Amino acid sequence: MGCKIDRKYRISYYCPNYRENGTLGCTRKNISGTKLDKIILEAVQVHVGLFLQYKGEIQTRNSEARIKSRCRTLEAEIKKLQIAKNQCQQKIGSLYLDYKEKLLTVQEYFTFKERYQLALTENERAMQEKVMQLAQLQENYGDNLELTKEADKYAGQLKITQEMVSSLIERIDFFSEERLQITFRYENQFQDIVTKGQEIESDGQEGVSLEEGRFQTY
Repeated sequence: MGCKIDRKYRISYYCPNYRENGTLGCTRKNISGTKLDKIILEAVQVHVGLFLQYKGEIQTRNSEARIKSRCRTLEAEIKKLQIAKNQCQQKIGSLYLDYKEKLLTVQEYFTFKERYQLALTENERAMQEKVMQLAQLQENYGDNLELTKEADKYAGQLKITQEMVSSLIERIDFFSEERLQITFRYENQFQDIVTKGQEIESDGQEGVSLEEGRFQTY
């Protein structure tokens, strides 16, 4: 996107492809700097506003008493599984000694070994599942994300700045004066928070449908 300043120091932007290649390169289009700034500022505030809204809802949910109770239950279950795992490993380790001392036949040795190994595999699967569930409940979503730092910094800002654009926006595609597409940085972080936030909404309101990291005007 090219930039020009008129005699009254008004800024406007244009498509350089058209200027350099004519209709073979692109169609002629331009937009005033004032209008572009207004669109970008609106897009930024909608973007960071949604991110912070859902992040707050997730953290509120995670601080509720029922969630804390569920975390304690999972922690207890994980502890029991770890004890059972240790016992199973000890039994597997002692089987060969029992066989060597002729306390077990060959058939009994392999039968018990297979049984304990299957139990160990099932134990590890159950433990991994519960550890993952606990991590999801305990995670304080978003506090350590790069987007959180930028969103907190620019939320509610009433004037567009170069620093804001550089920090939050990856690129701007200019199709016409009435249609722009803004691609934001950290789009995976944004989508992750929005998706998690929508999953826990209980008020029945319609969720927000967004193409990953993009804001379009028409």
